[in-house]
Amino acid sequence: MINRELEKKCYTFLLNAYFPNSKESVYRRVGLRAYRDFCRTFHTNEDTKKLRNNVYIELETAVSKLLRDQVVTQETYDLWHWKLSDKFFSMCNALTYGHVQKWINMTMKYLLVLEPDTFQYLIPYMHVPIDQHVIICAKQQFGLKTNFRVWSQIESYEIYEKYQKSLREQIQRRGMLPMQWEFINWK
Repeated sequence: MINRELEKKCYTFLLNAYFPNSKESVYRRVGLRAYRDFCRTFHTNEDTKKLRNNVYIELETAVSKLLRDQVVTQETYDLWHWKLSDKFFSMCNALTYGHVQKWINMTMKYLLVLEPDTFQYLIPYMHVPIDQHVIICAKQQFGLKTNFRVWSQIESYEIYEKYQKSLREQIQRRGMLPMQWEFINWK
């Protein structure tokens, strides 16, 4: 049996391996991990280090404002997500809304994992990060079809939003929250 002290050390190891540079802000750490989740599908000649830095600044500002406001509904969260997505999208010509949603949604998921006490009140409103695995699970479980060819090539926020809302409705019909379903079904 693993004792509590060893369990803490294992957790610390996992955090440092998955979210390195503990001296960096949590937003930079999770933002970089989220970037790594989609970067294999992202190709640009632009300076990605500069892009990532600008995104981290926007993330920290936007999430901090969301936390300060504390009055969140599905409508206000969706509006916050849409505005942040448009900011990210405008930062680089090579980004698609597929990349943008993955970056934001994985960032929020990682923030929830790292700081559950701070972010748990957002769980009912958070968006499921759309990727191939989620698409396959949603199709198998709900018969949900996509209105795009590949998640990384989602071309407009409207296309993303339509799929996200359909997925949310299907999950909620089964008495679950979207992020609860995602944590259960993602590998």
